[in-house]
Amino acid sequence: YYLSLAKILFVGLIVVAGGLILWQIAAPPFLEERDDNPRQVVAEQRIERGRLLTRDGIPIAETIIDEDDVARRHYPYPGLSSVTGYYSIRYGVGGVEATFDSILRGEVDQTDEQQVVDDLLHRPLVGRDVTLTIDLPAQVAADVALDDQEGAVVIMEIETGAVLVMSSHPTYDPNTLDETWDTLRQDARAPLVNRATQGLFPVGDVSRLIGLIGLYDSGVTRPLNPLTDPLEEILAPLGPTGYATTARQLGLIDPLPGLASQPGRLPDFNDKGTVKDLAVTPLHMARVVAALELDGQLPTPKLALDAEPEFIPSFRPGTADLTRPWLSQVDDGLIGFSGQASPEETGQQSLSWFIGLAPTTVTEPIIEPTSVALTESGLIFDPTQIEQVTPTPVVKAQVDRAKYVVVAVVVTETPEANPALSIARASLGALMEP
Repeated sequence: YYLSLAKILFVGLIVVAGGLILWQIAAPPFLEERDDNPRQVVAEQRIERGRLLTRDGIPIAETIIDEDDVARRHYPYPGLSSVTGYYSIRYGVGGVEATFDSILRGEVDQTDEQQVVDDLLHRPLVGRDVTLTIDLPAQVAADVALDDQEGAVVIMEIETGAVLVMSSHPTYDPNTLDETWDTLRQDARAPLVNRATQGLFPVGDVSRLIGLIGLYDSGVTRPLNPLTDPLEEILAPLGPTGYATTARQLGLIDPLPGLASQPGRLPDFNDKGTVKDLAVTPLHMARVVAALELDGQLPTPKLALDAEPEFIPSFRPGTADLTRPWLSQVDDGLIGFSGQASPEETGQQSLSWFIGLAPTTVTEPIIEPTSVALTESGLIFDPTQIEQVTPTPVVKAQVDRAKYVVVAVVVTETPEANPALSIARASLGALMEP
């Protein structure tokens, strides 16, 4: 009996020992992936994360090592959270911190062999700095102009696609994210949402410009007064199908390439939806307006200064030439289009929109009669209206290409006051100074 019991105990010890050995060999990767693993937390606290710099080399996110050898993320300009995003051991990463996370953590250059050695020697990762395209004076000017209003401002360099300003309000302080996370998540104004890239705003009156691009690009001739004639009359030959096709053609329904963004939303034409109900982000609209200066090519927005410019063909150069002159001269060096979106279109409060190009001047179109011509693009919704169309204006004059595109949208109770234009002016000020 005692001999059998001893054998059982011996076998049991072998099984337990084998299990412990197997656990030691196989379990660490599993354990390290657990959020509550102390080793992972300690390793994360020791990472010397790279800095986020403006295009002038000013740090807007940096890592500070305290006396306990723990790395702490610090944001010298907490109001720039729409640019930096956030980094938190507890809640992860968001915004630009997430976009360039592997570079900032130092993982992008680490080989498998280096990782093994670093793990054995318990060496913390050291990340690389990322220089952004953000212009700090212009960004601060936009944030000051927005103040406590709900909305967003985007300024993009047309020839490169560099995002110089990406302001979104309301904002938050990423330095205190861990303490305020629950409050921020429950805030009805959604300060954690970057409205420049993730906020969907009904276009309202700006649908006039979108539809005009679709009409010209399809070859349909249009009225001579597209800014003053009734919207329904102007866009009638395009129709819902053509308008939706144009929105897709302009990249408004796709996520922004290379960025965490919200794709646009088409109107529900089967349920009383209108062209004004198309909802897009400000950065989506900035690409479309920039394409007017790029012969119909949509610039890919870039946030890293060393990223190569990329462009996506969208509409014909002639379409850009025909559409651009309908932007109005707003200020010396600034042309653009102001619009509103009513509560019927937003479902809530009114919006004020401004889209513009600077520095440049508007050129009046030279009108010549042309014959009615249609393409086989499929953009025409109601072919019976072909004979009713007016000759297309032809632009012959050369214009100076603008350097910047600006888009501002803000929630307002007084859209007739055009607050978006005032915000756009203030945001451009730092860039337009000699």
